[in-house]
Parts: sequence; C-alpha cells; structure tokens
Amino acid sequence: WVYLLDQALRLDSHDRVGPGLTELVVVWATKGPSYRDSRDRLADLYGAQVLS
Repeated sequence: WVYLLDQALRLDSHDRVGPGLTELVVVWATKGPSYRDSRDRLADLYGAQVLS
C-alpha cells in the first residue's frame, strides 16, 4: 500500500510518528516542567494518548 500524503511528504512508510510531532515532543519534553506534562499536553491536543 502507498499513502499518497506520506509519499508527498516523503515520510518513511515504517515511521509511526511524523517529523513535526517528533520535534514538538522533543521541544516540550526539554523545555517543559516534566515528561508527564508533555504527555498530558499531547493528550489534550489530540484527544487521546499518542505517545507513552
């Protein structure tokens, strides 16, 4: 299967997390008060837990 959006964004088919989300998580985790806060902020943003 080929996902056209993934292909257009040049995402590897095995990546489960996009580069934008990865960058956001790293910034929040390093500049925020805790990893738990970053997890909770992502859950608020997406409406569900996206990373552990």
